[in-house]
Amino acid sequence: MGDRRYVVWDWNGTLLDDRDLCIESVNGMLARRGLRQIASTDEYRSLFRFPVQDYYRSLGFEFGDGDFPAIAREYISIYQPASGRCGLVRNGRLALERTRALGYSQILLSASEQNNLESQVASRGIGHFFERVLGTGDVYARTKADVARRWIGEEGIDPARLLFVGDTDHDLEVARSLGAACVLYSGGHQFVPESADGEWKVIDDLAELLDILGR
Repeated sequence: MGDRRYVVWDWNGTLLDDRDLCIESVNGMLARRGLRQIASTDEYRSLFRFPVQDYYRSLGFEFGDGDFPAIAREYISIYQPASGRCGLVRNGRLALERTRALGYSQILLSASEQNNLESQVASRGIGHFFERVLGTGDVYARTKADVARRWIGEEGIDPARLLFVGDTDHDLEVARSLGAACVLYSGGHQFVPESADGEWKVIDDLAELLDILGR
């Protein structure tokens, strides 16, 4: 693919400001089951994790190996219709515009189901920023590593030309597994650690990404 450089964006919590809705949605499910609800944003950010089955178990949900899909579908039935009220994070559109102006190709990569993802992107009028919008085949949010690996293989892209931008340790894991660089946004769904050896960068505002890309 020549000298093209790519920014691979995460969606939920990185570009889409949906953290409060995610807390609200899962708290409704907890309330219906008589379980303790998440009390604060900080508590949520300390609990949220991938795979999301582990996150649900940490909240007190009980399910066998084959029972999680029903819980995932229940969550999506609450979250997806309400997600229209979620805007982009601060400076999200600016970051997309400036990243394009710097000559980067932009890819959206999410663990969200493909149709739901495309609907959310289209409703915000930002689809034109992305060369590809890559979601998954179901609503179970297991991982997006396989989706990324398949795309890279099909396109013959050198992972050294990729920069992943996300808000969770899963984004870092995916980037590492592919041999790509990573920047983590601190305002999303997880508390993200600073890198002791500079392996990844942590930013508090997406506008800070522009300094990294412009170097």
